[in-house]
Amino acid sequence: MKWSKKMSSNELPAWYALYTMPQCEKKVARLLLRYRIEFYLPLVRKQRKWSDRIKLVDFPLFPGYVFVLIPFYTKRYAVLNLPGALKFVEIEGRPASVQEEEMDSLRMIVSAAQDVQAHPEKNFPVGQKVIVRSGALKGVRGEIVKIKNQVRLFVKLEDCGLYASAEIDAADVEKLD
Repeated sequence: MKWSKKMSSNELPAWYALYTMPQCEKKVARLLLRYRIEFYLPLVRKQRKWSDRIKLVDFPLFPGYVFVLIPFYTKRYAVLNLPGALKFVEIEGRPASVQEEEMDSLRMIVSAAQDVQAHPEKNFPVGQKVIVRSGALKGVRGEIVKIKNQVRLFVKLEDCGLYASAEIDAADVEKLD
């Protein structure tokens, strides 16, 4: 048997979407932190009202998912054995990795997302592919999916079919051909 000095692409760390039990994303993230496995759990802050108070609570942007950076074939069982972890997202029976650029775009959106009034004189049809040319989300590519006095930019993580969105000023967006 001849071994190659070059590591297979499966042995290099890559981002994977891990499906968790309902409402176990934070628990799984704490366990990943304890075992020193790099992860990303995008959270969004929402207002929740109880009978006696209103509080801001962090919720997962993608309920049921945590992203992990692992060499898949050597670390997958360590991740899947965590309480609350169910399975990795697969496409055609193979683990679906998420590109580093998509993870960077997701991090930018989560860290800089804010509602900004758009300029109605800009006319972006629904489905138009765009790129953000200025502002906190500069360089992020996406598709316009809704216009209602604002431009909502959705960035699709193509490998696992998840979406993230941020409302941005239309002056910061440019059409792609």
